[in-house]
Amino acid sequence: QRVRPATVDLIEGDANARAPWVLRTIDAQAWVCTYADVENPSQLLWRTLEALPRGHGSVDLYALFPLNMGWGRMISDWRNCAGVFRSAFGNDEWRPICKRVTTNAQNKQARVELLELYLERLRTLWTYAGVVTDVNRVGDAKLYRMIFATNNEAAKRIAEHLQRRPKGGQTDLGL
Repeated sequence: QRVRPATVDLIEGDANARAPWVLRTIDAQAWVCTYADVENPSQLLWRTLEALPRGHGSVDLYALFPLNMGWGRMISDWRNCAGVFRSAFGNDEWRPICKRVTTNAQNKQARVELLELYLERLRTLWTYAGVVTDVNRVGDAKLYRMIFATNNEAAKRIAEHLQRRPKGGQTDLGL
């Protein structure tokens, strides 16, 4: 079924600044599905994530986590990017991970650890948080991880099912 343009409100501006207002306009009992199309780690602030489930009965989050894009590059320059790390993670727990990195192999391991830390942090806000798929270019060049967080048991089971399916298909960008 097509969405009628008259039923859509376009709200321009920084989503981090607008999210609290938008959430106040949505009935607390309504289901809210949030999709965060993050290209750069600085685009999604931890305080915004904290605001999403607050005061609502059901908020699900889909977010692109630019693990091999932005975070991979920023780990090597973490001292100059500390403000971005802090605002995205909401604390300084990322710091020991980045401090250990001196080689490319360690950078790869640090990305894995940062992703797990981020998921652990999300689990302080939602009962379930996990990676539902990798978003790749053609081949196995990974760009993003698609993260899903929910407090809904049925949604959790669907996400876990998605994690078990064969890789490839629709999430390959064909670049």
